[in-house]
Amino acid sequence: MSSVREDEETVKHALLTCQMVIPVWFASPLTIRIVPENTQSFSDWLLKMLEGSSISGRAMILELVYAIWKARNELCFNGKRTYVLKMLERATGYMLHPPIQIPKQTYQSNDHEQRGNSHFITHVDA
Repeated sequence: MSSVREDEETVKHALLTCQMVIPVWFASPLTIRIVPENTQSFSDWLLKMLEGSSISGRAMILELVYAIWKARNELCFNGKRTYVLKMLERATGYMLHPPIQIPKQTYQSNDHEQRGNSHFITHVDA
């Protein structure tokens, strides 16, 4: 996520080993310590982390990746730097308020009736 790099940027650098990103991982609720020399590739690291995490841990890892990616794009395309706390705020905010809204679906059907608050009668042809 460096503003100036002479070599080609990799996914590993952009999301894991960049000096602007390492503190984000460590400051997260998961306190992940990134050691650039011990990290093979981003995909290997991600799979290893997801395999060893709880469902909420997996969600946090993926939200952090998304927040870091957004911050990287803001820097690369808009010249705007995003600080560690803002990335953490975004990641935890995504978990509480996902950016993708799933529309509520309503179904019109005559194959069931609702009785009270918790009972349905279903009509089935057998």
